[in-house]
Amino acid sequence: MINFYTFKLALYHFSMKFSIILFFFLGTYFQTTDDEYKRKIDELLHQSDHYVLKDNLKSLGLAKEANNLAEEFGEPEYKIKTYLYVSKCLNTLEMYKESIVYAEKGLNISRKSKNLIYNVYLHELKAANYTMLGFYELEVKEYQKVLALLKRREDFESKRTRGRIYARMSAMYLDTNQYAEALYYINLALKINEKFTIEEKDQVSELGDLYNIKGVVLLKSDRSDSAVYYFRKHLSMIGEGSSKYVPYKSLGDYHFRIGDFENALEFYLKVLNEMEKHNIVDNIYQGDTFKSISEIYGKLGDEVNSTKYLNLSIQKKNLIDKSNVSSRHIIIKEILNEKKQNYKKERTYLILKGGCMIMLSFIILYLLKRKYTNLKKEN
Repeated sequence: MINFYTFKLALYHFSMKFSIILFFFLGTYFQTTDDEYKRKIDELLHQSDHYVLKDNLKSLGLAKEANNLAEEFGEPEYKIKTYLYVSKCLNTLEMYKESIVYAEKGLNISRKSKNLIYNVYLHELKAANYTMLGFYELEVKEYQKVLALLKRREDFESKRTRGRIYARMSAMYLDTNQYAEALYYINLALKINEKFTIEEKDQVSELGDLYNIKGVVLLKSDRSDSAVYYFRKHLSMIGEGSSKYVPYKSLGDYHFRIGDFENALEFYLKVLNEMEKHNIVDNIYQGDTFKSISEIYGKLGDEVNSTKYLNLSIQKKNLIDKSNVSSRHIIIKEILNEKKQNYKKERTYLILKGGCMIMLSFIILYLLKRKYTNLKKEN
């Protein structure tokens, strides 16, 4: 007969070891599952990045799939990250109101976690959407929130972000014809960027763009001689193989402004050549350039080319048919409202699997306890 006390001691040791192994196994199982979902989310977001400006709807679909997965399984950081991606994709697709909704979803979590980087990015994104919707006061409020978050921070990224915000505020005031304010903020942006060390300047590409913005502000403020200095400075900073259509457009505007139509025409045609050479599609930019060329040919008495480029300008501005826009919006809304059934089924399967393992463990422990009780009675 089995000695009762020997069995009791053996059962105690077995139960302790079994419990430790069980909890270790379950912890490892669920931790591995979490890591797999994180890898899947990161993979989907990487694929979304790949399709940006190539297939924006595909990019949005991948970002939303990652977002669905994060909402079901992800940690707060992954939820914020996927909300940011979906919001960026919607902004690219000109769905500005919807983009704001997803940016705010991200902010609702990031404010609680006090994640500075995501807070900054999401406020900037909201501001960009307000810009396109023409809500300039709301845009400024978002920029002020970013500046408040970065107050007294002097690390490189914080200074770079402040410079970017000042530049965007300058562009906003430029769009609303408030040239004194636009000049004030672009000078603040330049002051930050020009103080970067040589090593830091190698990490940024904004300085040339800032010179261009300052040139545009000065040109619209009737300070043409000062403006052209900054346009040329911007052009000199662009390396071989990079597109120069932006400073060419600015130099064309300068020559147009001073009545030098032949040089203006030369630069505008260079703009179109650069955009074609580098496969750059920007219907608004091209439309404005076509319109300027049409006006120059009109002033030069060439009615044939004037009409030709005027028609090209109109075609660019009317390129997106209303019915196509409506169809695209329907597709986007379908992507955003896509059901999460697959992830819910997968989650249910994992819960059931884990639950079965726990149940089996308790059954084994119960049977051992019964054996222990019966032996106790026999003894």
